[in-house]
Amino acid sequence: MAALHSLSYLLNPADPAGRPAQERLLETTRKGLTQVRAAVDDATGPHSTSGQQARASAAVKFADHLALLIYSESGAMDDKRLEVARKQRGDLQHFAITAMPILERLSEIHIPSITHHVVQTADHLAPEAPRKALLLAVKAVTGDETYWREPAGAETVLGFVRHFAADNRAIFLGNREVVEAVRRLLESFIRLGWHQAIELAEELDELFS
Repeated sequence: MAALHSLSYLLNPADPAGRPAQERLLETTRKGLTQVRAAVDDATGPHSTSGQQARASAAVKFADHLALLIYSESGAMDDKRLEVARKQRGDLQHFAITAMPILERLSEIHIPSITHHVVQTADHLAPEAPRKALLLAVKAVTGDETYWREPAGAETVLGFVRHFAADNRAIFLGNREVVEAVRRLLESFIRLGWHQAIELAEELDELFS
């Protein structure tokens, strides 16, 4: 994790000359997440060993740290930072293209803190890749039942849906897949009785029906 953190400046370099190094780092990290997923799967089996449990714990910590780094380096947190603490970022559209494969892998690791950062990053990237960002959020959230119980999860997902609906009215009106994806997101929280999700679903039905 220390090595990854020391290279975090390459995740979204402001200088286009840094893009080849960025793409190599992201591709290497994406391949590493295959091993992370395998370690987690091994530890969830009925006869997992203490060694497998330890490897899974280390793998989850790595993935959690990676999700936080990608969220941070995307620029999503910059508005919350003091002016002097803000960094120059690379082109958001290029970052969305290069980071999306890693976010896809992270969305398969159903740990609430990881899911949370994936959704937050998807929200930030949605203006550049709305459909991909939405489907990424759906994949992360619908597979993580523990996240549905988190107040911060409900707040973040409902905020994402509101932003998406406001910014992508044309996509909502013309794409059934998008409408169904948003419904799946909300249903995760509706099942557990989150009244905010029920109200938002009703509001969207009126708005786009």
